[in-house]
Amino acid sequence: GLGKSKEGGITLAKQDTIERPDSGEGEVIDFSEVAAGFAPLDEEIPYLCTVTTMKPGHAKSGERKVHVEMSIDEPDVQGVRGRKLFREYSLQPQALFGIFGLLQALGEDKDTLRSGKFRFNPENYLGLQCTVWVRNEEYEGNINPRIRRIRPAEAFSA
Repeated sequence: GLGKSKEGGITLAKQDTIERPDSGEGEVIDFSEVAAGFAPLDEEIPYLCTVTTMKPGHAKSGERKVHVEMSIDEPDVQGVRGRKLFREYSLQPQALFGIFGLLQALGEDKDTLRSGKFRFNPENYLGLQCTVWVRNEEYEGNINPRIRRIRPAEAFSA
């Protein structure tokens, strides 16, 4: 059954171990070959990516941000095509250089961006491509690729 335990002031439900006989109902599934996560990406090469999500929102602090997801198109090496990259872009004045660089890489003119009257419509960028380089960073025991540099799609060469 479920019991209660106190950890760090938060009440968590604890589940007792379920008895699982080796025979009986249910389908046998072999999980022995399941990887513990994705292999790290090569930090030395560029990746051609397509923007699949660009969603404005708010950080936990309440500050405005934009959540961006990209899907890797090239290079078409084992396990790389189709992998997702994620990045949160702050819309704080001191951090605007990040999304400025992304929008420029996706084809926006830097003078238009700097006009003071630029209207940001996230849907305009879905399906567009850019070239990215990554840095693998450890987070909660997993290695995750983080976008470190972005250039226009034309910068890609496999």
